[in-house]
Amino acid sequence: MNWLIQWVESGNAITLTVGVIAAEILILAMWRGKRAATVILGLVPGLCLMLALRAAIIGQGAEWIGMWLTASLPAHVLDLRLRLKEGGAS
Repeated sequence: MNWLIQWVESGNAITLTVGVIAAEILILAMWRGKRAATVILGLVPGLCLMLALRAAIIGQGAEWIGMWLTASLPAHVLDLRLRLKEGGAS
């Protein structure tokens, strides 16, 4: 179980998660075509929050944490705006 703690504390677990989300974004972009913007925009705020968590875990400093947290807000607002414009916040 020590390896798991070290893997999480090193930030590698989050790096893998970010990689999976990035792959998901690429797959969805190819699969959904023009409608991919809605799905991708829905993933970006979570991606930013994951990067903020990684910055906190590996000790990158408050500037990086703040940058990722700040980036997640406009992405979330744009996602909500796009969903409401399309006719529902599903």
